[in-house]
Amino acid sequence: MTGYQSKKAAALDEEGFYTVHPKDEDDDIQVYQRPWVGLTEAQFLEATRLAENGNYLVAFVRIQEWLKEGNA
Repeated sequence: MTGYQSKKAAALDEEGFYTVHPKDEDDDIQVYQRPWVGLTEAQFLEATRLAENGNYLVAFVRIQEWLKEGNA
C-alpha cells in the first residue's frame, strides 16, 4: 500500500465515508504590517552634522538607534 493509499484509507470512517476534519485555526487571519517609520528632519540633520565632522561611526550608530526606536 502506498502512502497515498494509506492516507486515503485512514480518512475513511467505519461506514466507508470520508471524514472531514474542521481546521483548528481560522484561515481568514490577516497579518497587518505597520508602516515604516523613517528619520525625522531633525534626526537627519543631526546625523549629517555628525558625518560632516568625520564622526561617521557615531552617525551610523545614531541612525540605527533611531530607526530601531521608531520601528519597534
